[in-house]
This record gives sequence, C-alpha cells and structure tokens, in this order.
Amino acid sequence: VEERLLRLGFEKRWIERRRAAGEAFRLALFPAEAAEPATWDGIFNVVRETFPEAAPKVLARAGELRALPFAELQARATAGYLRGASYFEVNEAAMAGASEDSRYLSTARLASEQCEGRVEEVRGWLYHVLGLSDLFDGAGSTVLPDGRRGVGEFLIRNRRVADFGEAFAWVELTP
Repeated sequence: VEERLLRLGFEKRWIERRRAAGEAFRLALFPAEAAEPATWDGIFNVVRETFPEAAPKVLARAGELRALPFAELQARATAGYLRGASYFEVNEAAMAGASEDSRYLSTARLASEQCEGRVEEVRGWLYHVLGLSDLFDGAGSTVLPDGRRGVGEFLIRNRRVADFGEAFAWVELTP
C-alpha cells in the first residue's frame, strides 16, 4: 500500500501517521472530463472558480509560486509566520481541515485583511486547503521522494460522489 500511495504523490510521513492511526486507504476514480490537470495553470483555474475570496492573493503570487522551490518557501515560512514549525506540522495539528492556530491558513485567514498574502503564506494555504504537499511542483505528475516522476495528477472540484453516478468508483488499497 505504501509504495502505491508514494507513487500517487503522498508524503511518507503522512502515510505513516495515517497507518499508525489505523486508517485504511482507497482510491477514488473519476471521469477524466471532470478533472483539471494538476499543473500551476490548473491550480490557478481551480482557485479562480472555487475560491474567489482567496484568488486575488494567490494569483498575485503566481510567478513566484512557479519559480521558487518548495524548500525555499518552507524555510521562509518556518523562519517567519510558522514560528519554527513546518507546513506539515501545522496541517497535522488541524482537525477536519480547521484549526484555531493562526498559523493554519484557512481560506478565510488568507483572504482576510490581516494576512499580507506573502508567497510563503499563499503556499501554506495551498498546502493546507488544496493539499499541495512538498512533492507538488506544478508539472502535472506526482514526484516520488527520490525525485523520479510518478503518475499523472489531476484536480477535481469538491462535489458529492453520488453526482457522478456510475462514472465513479472506489478502489480499495489493501496491504
């Protein structure tokens, strides 16, 4: 299971924490026409359409997001607004996508006037809300921990599974 999840772009530490908690994994299969390629252009399209309140700050940093490596943005954030933590650590402390911790950048926090919208904050929001981990580089395919390319990545806007009808399937990922 771990190898399959790694090939799909999940972080090893994320997988380990979920397995230790006794969680099971399954893959959701959607029709291709419902998906957007997981490139920077695809991300920005989803942000424009789905998160209009955050879009101005995200789109203002598009060039920097494309150009700067994750490690640099993570280092800036850790030295700055994350106060020594990583995106991963702050994300893991959140419950069901919400947190009282001001370092967790929800859509409302990013869109607020109190948030400057620095590139490292925007990247934190992408990590926390869209799940774009350190392995996401905008090229449209997963990146394995060793740097090799994995499978093609796609984005799908949140909607009820029932809305797909028979064009949707779950695949259990069992050990």
